[in-house]
Amino acid sequence: MTNEQKDGIGRIIIPPIYHDRISCLIDRHSFGCLGLSIGKKEFENDQIITAYAYYLHETFDFSLMIIADTLKRHNIMAIEGVSETEALRRASIAGNNLFRFIEKKTRRLYNVKVARWDDFMQEVPCRKDLLSLQQGYKESISFRRDCDDCVRLFLENPSNLAKINMHSTLEKAVSIAKDYLLEELAVMSALPQLFGGSHCVEIYPGKLEVQHRLYSGHYRAVLKEDSPSLSLFSGRLSQGCTVPVEAYYESPNKEV
Repeated sequence: MTNEQKDGIGRIIIPPIYHDRISCLIDRHSFGCLGLSIGKKEFENDQIITAYAYYLHETFDFSLMIIADTLKRHNIMAIEGVSETEALRRASIAGNNLFRFIEKKTRRLYNVKVARWDDFMQEVPCRKDLLSLQQGYKESISFRRDCDDCVRLFLENPSNLAKINMHSTLEKAVSIAKDYLLEELAVMSALPQLFGGSHCVEIYPGKLEVQHRLYSGHYRAVLKEDSPSLSLFSGRLSQGCTVPVEAYYESPNKEV
């Protein structure tokens, strides 16, 4: 792809607050990671996904684009009211379609690997972190509230809420969909362990407030909560293990 062609697809913008952090981590040979949510329209857009792929390719020596397919089952169950078997079937179909699309966009980018959620979820570090997060959700009122608020914001989308109200309640849906967030946190937090202790820069087009609070020790050091399970994650941000960073797509047609 020529520079002119690359200019035509747009670019990825990192808010200034993260610039020094990324520069520091790149010097430490970190790797990049982007979790691709199923059903997110941005990740089905040719220009946008190409821009993210090239950003990863040009910024890190190695990067992962992970299709969050089986992870999606939690949201499908919460919103549609179907069984886990049916939700997993739907998520797998959508995941297959997205995987083929993303793979076409990255096949010439030698240091960008496309992966599936289950490539990591069954690994021991991920299962251990998930158990700790599930226990922390029970132990910490603040962590539980933050997780529920994050999930509720997504579920309160009018189209989602209309479907939920046909078979259940919003609070019941939150109790199901919160497992999406906990599982997502588990995999992303465990990735450095799976790749030899390298630092992981998790980029995403949106706020990652729960991640920041979890890794920075917010629930332990700031709130003084006694949660042995969450203490395992406290301080990970300062250690540079998994560092969440906002990364937004800017169209080439944006007016200056």
